[in-house]
Amino acid sequence: MERSLSNSTSHDAGMPSVVEIIVIGTLVSVVIVGIVVGNAFVVASVAVFREMRTLTNLMIVSLASADLLVAVAVLPLSAYQVCVFTYTRSAACDETRK
Repeated sequence: MERSLSNSTSHDAGMPSVVEIIVIGTLVSVVIVGIVVGNAFVVASVAVFREMRTLTNLMIVSLASADLLVAVAVLPLSAYQVCVFTYTRSAACDETRK
């Protein structure tokens, strides 16, 4: 049995459409870019301005750098999982139900 990849309105209720996957992937990508840019600004501002180098701000830089690592290492894999595995897993589940 071949499976059609068309974006029709008669798909199963549990099956996400291609448009839904693209929208979710785009939103997750925008969030990742926002996290990276925001935390990079925090780290750069403390690194550039000497008066910002207090103990409290160094702890904030520590949190920002950890958040940056999560945004770079973990969230892209999560976005990939949402965009690719959601569609293929739903397709595999549909095939096993038949």
